[in-house]
Formats: sequence, structure tokens, C-alpha cells
Amino acid sequence: MKMFFRDENRIPHLAGNAVHVLTVTSESASRREAAHKRAVVLTARVHPGETNASWVMEGLLDFLLGDSEDAQVLRDNFVFKVVPMLNPDGVVVGNYRCSLAGRDLNRYYRSVLRESFPGVWHTKNMVERLRAEMEVALYCDFHGHNRKNNAFMYGCRRPHLLSCCTSAFVQLPLQFSFQSCKFRVQKSKEGTGRICMWRLGIQNSYTMETSFGGSTLGEQTSFGGSTLGEQTSFRRPPRVQEEAVLRPVKLVFSSSLQVTGRELTSPRGT
Repeated sequence: MKMFFRDENRIPHLAGNAVHVLTVTSESASRREAAHKRAVVLTARVHPGETNASWVMEGLLDFLLGDSEDAQVLRDNFVFKVVPMLNPDGVVVGNYRCSLAGRDLNRYYRSVLRESFPGVWHTKNMVERLRAEMEVALYCDFHGHNRKNNAFMYGCRRPHLLSCCTSAFVQLPLQFSFQSCKFRVQKSKEGTGRICMWRLGIQNSYTMETSFGGSTLGEQTSFGGSTLGEQTSFRRPPRVQEEAVLRPVKLVFSSSLQVTGRELTSPRGT
């Protein structure tokens, strides 16, 4: 099935730098075929100094735009709305956490001041319009963490797919620290993208964190590596691990996923 990709740089920031919004999916042959799709919203770099968020985002886009069978299944069943850089002004001027207005944008998702916080205002507005058209299955905001090690996530509450998430992540003990995850809503974080999107009704709303300090899991002592082979080995687990990770996801979505060209198999014993 033909892939659909669109780049909309329609959100101007205070200094005139555009916030790009990417749409990735497969072209649908009919409205009926398109009707089953759900949306996934992914954002990064609301904090300009967290460059590792862009590293993760680049890897994700490489995968989604690739020609693997798994990427094709995702494009056939989801519409991905991706904002790779929410705070371009802060990145351009070299800020670590704030926007050009000197504010932490990840505390202003509830603000109605469109001119002061255009990136997050338009992102929230886009999600609200998207929810009127289709179900938004997932929101995830990519960040970098300067105190804790490893890769982990923050959620708003123990999700209804927690068993799926748990069984998936425990299969990647050298890539992801489930023990470092937290699922709670703090009053001081009410203005964050994660909580704001959850308040809108997106049950699976998360912050994905990757550490500046690298990994302390197993023999892997950093997220990078001295060779491309080492980096690729970390970013893409062996096929047997991939199957173990995908198994619980297939179990959850097998009733609604449409698969072209191959069978989506369920786990053994189910």
C-alpha cells in the first residue's frame, strides 16, 4: 500500500521559526478503509537543550518511514501526527529549557495565550480537532533526563494496557528500565503535555525519557557507541526480542488491526 507523508510548517513561533507537523500513514483506497484508523501523536524538543529527544525522534521516523513489514502494519492502521521540534526558538538561541519568552513551555499546555506559546497552543488545538475525527490511541512526548539513567517513561495512571506494556518492556532489560517509570498526576505538572492530553481523554498519554548519562543496564554503559554497529545493536534488538515485544501488542490489537501481505499471528497458547 502506498505511503502518505506530509510536512506542514504552519505554526510560526515568536522569532518566525516554523514548527513542523508531519503526517505519516498509508494511503487508503476508500473512506471505509480509512475509517478504522486511529491516531498517534508524537512530540519532542519542548525543552530545547534535551538533544537526545531528537535522537530518539530521528530513529522513530526512520522506522516509520522505512519499508519493514512492521512499519507497514503501523502505517496501515494508524495516522501518525509528529511534531519533531516544539520549541525551535529555544533551540536556535541556545536555551536549555525555556522558550524565547523565558517560559518552560511544558507548563503552559493549558494556557489560552496563543501568541505567547504558539507551539504548544497549536499542538493542543490540533489534538482536539483530531479527536473529533478519530480516536487518538496514544500521545507520547520525548524528553531527555539529566539525573536518572536509562530510558523510561512517565504516565498519568496505571494504564488499562499496563499488562501489555509490562510484558513488552521486561523483554528489553538492556534498553528500558520499567522500574524507573512512574504513573501519577502531580499538581505541579498539570500544565504538561502528558497530563493535558490525558485530561482531554487520551488514556495512553506518556512522557518518554532518555538519559543524558546513558544506560546502567547490563554491560551497556552508554546509549551511543564507538561504532555504528554498537549503536545499531542497541537501537534494534535481535529478532527474537522483537517478537517477544510485539506479542502482547498483537494480542491487544489483533481484533482491529488490518494487515496487508502477511498474517498477524497471536502468541502461542492464545
